Amino acid sequence: MTNEHAELLELAELYALGGLSGEERARLAEHVADGCSDCESVLRATQRLADELLLAVPPVQPSPRVRASLLDRVRSESSQLAAPSHSVSAPRRRVRNSLRTPFAAAAGVLLTVGLSALSGVLASRLANESAARADLEDALDYEEAISWTLMREVETERSERRELERRVAGMSRVMAAIESPLARTLALAGQGDFRQAMAKAYLEPESGRLIVYAHNLPPVPDGRTYQLWVIVDKQPQSVGILKADASGDAKYDALLPRGVEISVAVTLEPAGGVEQPTGPLVLAEGA
Repeated sequence: MTNEHAELLELAELYALGGLSGEERARLAEHVADGCSDCESVLRATQRLADELLLAVPPVQPSPRVRASLLDRVRSESSQLAAPSHSVSAPRRRVRNSLRTPFAAAAGVLLTVGLSALSGVLASRLANESAARADLEDALDYEEAISWTLMREVETERSERRELERRVAGMSRVMAAIESPLARTLALAGQGDFRQAMAKAYLEPESGRLIVYAHNLPPVPDGRTYQLWVIVDKQPQSVGILKADASGDAKYDALLPRGVEISVAVTLEPAGGVEQPTGPLVLAEGA
């Protein structure tokens, strides 16, 4: 690179800041027109940087005192340039250096302020994006919680519906057995100390279904339970435990061998039941 080209590159760096005389601008324009891509690239870069800095920095109105001080300084420097100087014959490089110093300082100030403003803008945008992302994450968490709640409610409703369907099916079987023309109805009366108790048993011979509804059963003592029996050929056979609720009501539904003539009875037995009746008779057919 020649000394002349180096000088033209320096002029290109100062062009966007307005630091060139008319003669220097003409010289630089002629050099770029001759096809110097290096100087043209520097001109474009410095002009773009200057434009971005001007856009990034908000305009500030100087105070009257600062404005007056700047005007006095400009008048003083203009008077010094207009006065005769003994260094007129000094090389043009010295003049350019004296001009470059304030403009380089101004460029540094503009660059610092511009970068600070740009940093503030980027920080503000980052904060806004972070806040928007946090809001979006909160919204997603809320939607997910709502979805899980809805799924649990749907599953609960499905379980309740299945339970209701099971109960309806059971009641339908019971009603079919009770209303069957072949169903036998057995009346069970309370015995001895349990004379307030009563029950009805329904036996559907075709299916062998036995349904028992008992009422007014006293609470069982600790370690005891009500046990249900069917008597086949005068031999008692256990068909299970009869559990009464707090109001003394109990229900039993089971399948027995079909076509067998039976009678039904309830006794008070040790907890867990026994193979043969040992306790007092609670319910039996007849008065």
